[in-house]
Amino acid sequence: MNTVLLTGGTGFLGSHLLNELSDRYRFVLLKRSFSGIQRIETIIDTVQSYDIDTCPLETVFREEKIGCILHAATNYGRSGEPFHRLFQDNVQFPLTLLKLSIENNVELFINTDTFYTKSNHIYPSATYYCLSKIQLRQWLKALSDRIKVVNLRLEHVYGPNDNQNKFIPFLAEQLVKNRPEIPLTQGIQKRDFIYVDDVVRAYELVLNNKGRILEPFLEFEIGTGRATAVSELVKLMQTISNSQSKLAFGKLPDRDGEIMQSTAQTEAIAALGWKPKISLTEGIKRIFHE
Repeated sequence: MNTVLLTGGTGFLGSHLLNELSDRYRFVLLKRSFSGIQRIETIIDTVQSYDIDTCPLETVFREEKIGCILHAATNYGRSGEPFHRLFQDNVQFPLTLLKLSIENNVELFINTDTFYTKSNHIYPSATYYCLSKIQLRQWLKALSDRIKVVNLRLEHVYGPNDNQNKFIPFLAEQLVKNRPEIPLTQGIQKRDFIYVDDVVRAYELVLNNKGRILEPFLEFEIGTGRATAVSELVKLMQTISNSQSKLAFGKLPDRDGEIMQSTAQTEAIAALGWKPKISLTEGIKRIFHE
């Protein structure tokens, strides 16, 4: 069984990857000693894990024969972390992994990227996060002559067990509690909402085809290929939840520098046999009935 070194396995996306794929791949998990393991508590005892705040990364590569790195960890900076912390977490840490991967003949490095940085866009409300993701992608591309790199650029991923401070989980909670009024922007911005199970299948497809990847640097955009207005999503969530909350569109100002539309170009990943299976309606139903 191939051994995959996973970062971010206690987070939203990483936990879904670990829970869904651990019966088909042997995962070695990198986490911190204080990381919450609620999302993976049913399988944590079956996974080899290392606490990176107490164990040197060199030890991991010395003790394990790693075939692939799956880098899903990220620091969004939502808790007011200083810029140097985002640089350490989002650039320095994965570059250290990349260095050790090259030294230990790891076959493939799979990176988790974001639609926020398309065309090197710097989102004003997440400047340091966007900058760190752009910088890492540039480094990965520059070093791809020494290790194969697949960069997965994800659209707006949603699903069960997401962080409550993110838009869809936050809104779902407000609707279920029937808040008298929910203040919102106009909601005219459009996003490509992709259910997390479909995203996991994209990662699995790359893992299954890693031996056939010949290009040093490949990039896939992961989404449905369809943009949905945020207002349309909100109304759908209200309908499915049977909420009586008043949707106060336009009560909040639009954010400066807002990306007004983002849609994945899925032709490249579709050529490998992937396509999304979960519709937005079905995905939202699963959110409310998890």
